[in-house]
Amino acid sequence: MKLTRQAFLSASSIHFLFKSSGCIFGKPHFNLSKLPAHLRSEFDSENNMHFLQYLAGCRKDKAEVIVEPLWAHKVSWKCSTCGCTWSARPADRLNPQRSDAASCPSCRLQKSTKHTLPQGKKACCGSLVDTYPLLASQWDLIRNNLPVNEVYTPLHAISFNSNSLVWWICPSCKESWHESVVSRVTKYEKDGAAVCSSCTSRGLSTGGTAISTKERGAVLSDDRHLMDEVLLRPHEDPSEISLASEMVLNWKCKRCEYEYQMSLANRTVRYEQCPQCCGAVVTPLNSLCIQRPDVVKEVAKNISRTKILSMTIYDDRELPFVCRSCLSPFSMTARTRCGVPEGIPACPKCFLSVSKAIGAHAHNRKSTHMTLSKVIANNRKRKLTFNEMEVTKHLVRRTDRLLRD
Repeated sequence: MKLTRQAFLSASSIHFLFKSSGCIFGKPHFNLSKLPAHLRSEFDSENNMHFLQYLAGCRKDKAEVIVEPLWAHKVSWKCSTCGCTWSARPADRLNPQRSDAASCPSCRLQKSTKHTLPQGKKACCGSLVDTYPLLASQWDLIRNNLPVNEVYTPLHAISFNSNSLVWWICPSCKESWHESVVSRVTKYEKDGAAVCSSCTSRGLSTGGTAISTKERGAVLSDDRHLMDEVLLRPHEDPSEISLASEMVLNWKCKRCEYEYQMSLANRTVRYEQCPQCCGAVVTPLNSLCIQRPDVVKEVAKNISRTKILSMTIYDDRELPFVCRSCLSPFSMTARTRCGVPEGIPACPKCFLSVSKAIGAHAHNRKSTHMTLSKVIANNRKRKLTFNEMEVTKHLVRRTDRLLRD
């Protein structure tokens, strides 16, 4: 009744202005031929005769007032079901994006509580997030927040029986489509399809409860490895989810304990693994700059810092390197370079020199233990370069340390 009071105050103020000017209002006669049938039956002529009296103008006889569907005037309505009276604009009642807020408030509340729910679900406040969390996870936040799309109700406040046209994003093909909330919920209850119409026509679905276990084959509860990593919600039953399902689930990697979201078909059919372990996302546990700063020091200076920060130790992109011992350039992927342990030269030239030196020492030495002075003396006899002597001394020190241990 708050809207009705505001409409009454606005009508009273206009009535006072016309009366002070000496004008006598006529009685309006409303022509509802342009309104739809459901709005004509709820049009409250008695209250509108008083609220919209100023539209008749200054005349003694009755004046015909044509009620337009795109009117911006607030009109009094009377529900044909419960008899509740409220005020709303005809343009808002015909707009699918605003029709929920402009409908009868009493019937809207009863409709949200009496709506038929799937088996195993309890009636709540009618929120889409609480009743259908799987469909709420497919809400396209980017498109629905654009003013041009005219989505005025946020996700946390929209009901599952709303007629508002909103944008959804498919968890399988990542494509967006336009559909009303009540149509989306009806299709999900009827067919159990939680993907777009294109993916449904190709045979992709979430494996709803309408399909028996024999028809859909193996289920999630049959795979012990996936059950150790999946984080199921209270409404998700692993014995009812097919291994080929496109349902998006929460996962926690056993190796690195990284939590992420991925469809079950991506894990079983497309063989996708943890994004942190395979380098799909950059985190402190796989960042190239954090985990291998010695490799970053060898990267050529013409590579931008931004590119290095976006790379992981599992990256397959090829990088140019400059050896810090012999200053020879070489190229290698980040994954291959990080596969070389720290302290061992990755430069092909240094690696070849060290291999020749170790082979010569292993062929000439008489005992398994070789002192550093003997190695230096042998290097002087062979007239090795300074870089080769430094690399050889480093390897000999490491060999001596291993033998002492």
